[in-house]
Amino acid sequence: MSRLPEAPFVPGRYVKPTTPQPSRPLRKLTAAEEAKVAENKALMYQLGPDAVDFMKELHAAGLVSGWRGVVSVEIFNEGKDHGDNGRTV
Repeated sequence: MSRLPEAPFVPGRYVKPTTPQPSRPLRKLTAAEEAKVAENKALMYQLGPDAVDFMKELHAAGLVSGWRGVVSVEIFNEGKDHGDNGRTV
């Protein structure tokens, strides 16, 4: 089994990975799924415009398949318990 040569490590140097190609075509969304994707996208632009650029970067890096990768958009209200159950990371 042959190995590819490893690139030398250079501290502070970032090498942008090549965008991976999808292994198979994305399946066609149903009308209900398309509506949910559109709703989530609109909510992101309205409530989290700073996160839109982040989503674009994830898509460009091949880490998400686009707005269909946004499963839900949660609105957190100040002072409300959002169920962290005291967990720490």
